[in-house]
Amino acid sequence: MNSTEKQFNKLLEESKSNDDILWFLLWWSRWKGFENEYSDYDVTIIVKDNVIQWYQERFSNMNLINIDLVIISISEFRIYALWNSNEAWDRYDFTHIKVLVSKTDEIQSLIDEKWSIPKDKYNEFISSTLDAYINSVYRSVKCFRNNNIIWFHLEACVSIPYLLDLVFGLHNRPKPFYWYVEKELEKYPLEKLPWNYKIFLEKINNILTNWDLKTQQGILKVVEELFRKEWFWNIFDDWKWKDKWAMEYSK
Repeated sequence: MNSTEKQFNKLLEESKSNDDILWFLLWWSRWKGFENEYSDYDVTIIVKDNVIQWYQERFSNMNLINIDLVIISISEFRIYALWNSNEAWDRYDFTHIKVLVSKTDEIQSLIDEKWSIPKDKYNEFISSTLDAYINSVYRSVKCFRNNNIIWFHLEACVSIPYLLDLVFGLHNRPKPFYWYVEKELEKYPLEKLPWNYKIFLEKINNILTNWDLKTQQGILKVVEELFRKEWFWNIFDDWKWKDKWAMEYSK
């Protein structure tokens, strides 16, 4: 057992026996199953509100090796990364978290709330993202038609984040940080997609590197099929002939 593992186990054992510590979480690559030789231990310890300052000062003086430790109060944790908050960008972090110590029943519901799309926000999120995705592909095709090749390339690239938001959102999951996309797709497949993760990534790569028009058009057709089945037909109907033109245009 190396020094990092010893320190990690010491933190874990204290968290089990210390009444001020409510939850001990292990997340990021090491629990998602994405770790490599460079991965550290990403640990969050949640403590009672009235002791937060003392524990933050105490743990800040520890000489931890390859352990990224965050100490946060239960009140701070409850509001962190809520939908539309300033930390909403961090919601993917809450997928596949391992709760190693839990002294209340609240933790799992809080985690689930932080990584999933709220039911009352789902339609709005999918509708706006779908509209933005169609618009990006449409603008890309227009640039291609007008021989604006640089902007055709740019619009093609701009469409990809919207596409990822859509296909992960379709499964009520947040888009991963980009360096995790391939691992996420491999380990936790998107069952509603008609392609396996390798083919899907090949298509994305073909757009990003070759700005391939037919690939863009083919994905847009599949997106329409998927989201009409999910009752988002009105978004495509609002585009009337424009989406079909984007799907079918050729020189």
